[in-house]
Amino acid sequence: MWCATDEGCLHRMIRSGDWKLNYYHGQEPQLFDLKDDPYEWNDRAKDPACREVREALTEKVLEDWNPEVAAEKMKAKQADMRILIDWACHTEPEERYRWTLLPEMDYLD
Repeated sequence: MWCATDEGCLHRMIRSGDWKLNYYHGQEPQLFDLKDDPYEWNDRAKDPACREVREALTEKVLEDWNPEVAAEKMKAKQADMRILIDWACHTEPEERYRWTLLPEMDYLD
């Protein structure tokens, strides 16, 4: 799973056994032992005892995903969206797909 936050930070999560890694591109990850910490209160990413788990999960989360490529695609989509919003604001296109809803249609059987 991956997505971009409102701030534009691409991130992805991976779970393996009792471990969960939240990978944030360009930032520190978070690592949780869900067996001992099911509510994810204790970030173990900087714990030296968890270094191997962190490295293995980071490698796995990046195995089939390149955040640099994803970031470029997001930039292109955002640029397209700005063009579409600008067009819609300036041309005021006809709304052909909106349903005409009347107050009397708002009832439960």
